[in-house]
Amino acid sequence: MNLAGRRIFIAGSASKKADPKLLSYAHQLVSELTRTLVDRGALLLCGVGANPRISDDPKSPALIFYWDIIEVLVEALKRRSVLPKTPQGHLFATVLTDKTASQIPSDKAAIWECLINSEAVRIEYVPQGWSAGAIVRVHQTHLSDILIAIGGGEGVEHLAREFRAQGKPVIPLDLCVGASREDGGGGAQRLFGEARAHPESFLKLSNPHSIGAVFSRMETSGGTKSTTQVVAAILDVFEELLPPDAFYVRLLNAKTPEFESVERYFRQVIDPVVTESGYHRGNGPDRLVLTLDEPRDIQRNSLFRRHDR
Repeated sequence: MNLAGRRIFIAGSASKKADPKLLSYAHQLVSELTRTLVDRGALLLCGVGANPRISDDPKSPALIFYWDIIEVLVEALKRRSVLPKTPQGHLFATVLTDKTASQIPSDKAAIWECLINSEAVRIEYVPQGWSAGAIVRVHQTHLSDILIAIGGGEGVEHLAREFRAQGKPVIPLDLCVGASREDGGGGAQRLFGEARAHPESFLKLSNPHSIGAVFSRMETSGGTKSTTQVVAAILDVFEELLPPDAFYVRLLNAKTPEFESVERYFRQVIDPVVTESGYHRGNGPDRLVLTLDEPRDIQRNSLFRRHDR
């Protein structure tokens, strides 16, 4: 799958009981993964808010990963190595509640302000008073194409269910860092085991027989494998993913005088745009038949649009 324009959601958290060295490794992995994804044209989504740490020491590793992601994006914007907005959408998207602004810690306020001022951010707000995590996660799922999960508990497990229900890829990692709320049934670590055993229920793959070896390369081995190797393996997973299907709405009645010109337009114009945008037309024929009263309706009904996500 071409990552350009794909919105990737990196989600998860860690427990205060986690091994500090392993948690530091997780932060390093998230930062390196984010840099690599941005270099390949991907768009990012994550939460925004408080930055709890594993201990009272302000230099101890945080229990969440989204400030790692935001810092990498701000660095890239300052270097002008990425665009704040592409035809596929803003570089960064997030879903906020009416409480979020008050949760941003003072030591992260400047970097958040920098990101906001860059015009690289799309913000979706849930209705006032609707601050339940499940509601936020549903919004996050609709805005994203791919989920990468690290640690976490019930929240990560809920996200994985939502993504899988929509046929979107879920890539869990095997790091044993627990969950910030000490909940769930094993979070991303458990999901990794399930995905390794039954990858077809997590991913739509071009070559299902090769994914077992890819998952083996993606194992972190308790934080002993280099983050560069793990990131390379995650990219190999992306290489095996089938692009999402595009849905065409067009004239298919071959007896209509305008059919020939509509067919030519879709094959010569729409198909290349769909492919270039990272979508797949599918192997079967276009299926929806419309009865059009006026020739001018053809243009209106055959318009292909890719919405900002």
